[in-house]
Amino acid sequence: MRNAPSPRRQPEMSFWGAISQCLREYASFSGRATRREFWWWVLAIIAGYFAVSAVSIVASLLIGFSLLTEIFLLVVALPTMAVTSRRLHDINRSGWWQLAWYTLVALAAALSIGIGSWIGLLRAKEKYWGVMEFEDAIRTPEFLISLTMGIVIAIVLCAPLVIGGIIFMAREGQSGPNHFGFDPRFTGGP
Repeated sequence: MRNAPSPRRQPEMSFWGAISQCLREYASFSGRATRREFWWWVLAIIAGYFAVSAVSIVASLLIGFSLLTEIFLLVVALPTMAVTSRRLHDINRSGWWQLAWYTLVALAAALSIGIGSWIGLLRAKEKYWGVMEFEDAIRTPEFLISLTMGIVIAIVLCAPLVIGGIIFMAREGQSGPNHFGFDPRFTGGP
C-alpha cells in the first residue's frame, strides 16, 4: 500500500500573484486566503484608490465632474468582500463576521456625524430663528462646529474598530484543513 503524498509548502504569494488570484476568484466566497493574498489586495486597493482619485480630480477640473472614484469603489467592492470572506475562513471564522464589522463602523460614523449635524442645526435655528432658511443654516459657525465635533467623535469611535479589524485579519491562519477548506499554504495532502 502506498502512502499518500505529504503536503508541500506553497511558495510565498507575490503582489501580482495576489492580485491575479483575487481577480480570478472575483466573486468566490468559499475557500481560504492567506494573509499575503489579503494584504497584497488591500495594498493594491489603497494604491488604486489614490491613483484613480488623482485622475478623477484632474477630470473634475477639466470637465466639471467625475465618477471615476465611485466606479472604482463599486468595481472592487465584490472582490474585496470575497477575499475578506476567504481570509476569515483561513482563521476559521465565518465570512459573515465582516458584515458585523461593516455595520458597527457605519453605525458609529453615521450616528456621530448625524447627531453632530442635528445639534448644529438646532443651535443655528435657536440663534437665527426665523432669519434664515435651511441652506443658510448649514453655513453657520454653530452648524460647522457641531458637524466637526461629530466627525471627530466618529473617528474616535471608529479607530478602535479599524485597529481591531486590522489585528484580527493579521492573525495567522489555521494550520491544516478546516471546515472551510484545505490550507492554502500547502499543496497535496492526505
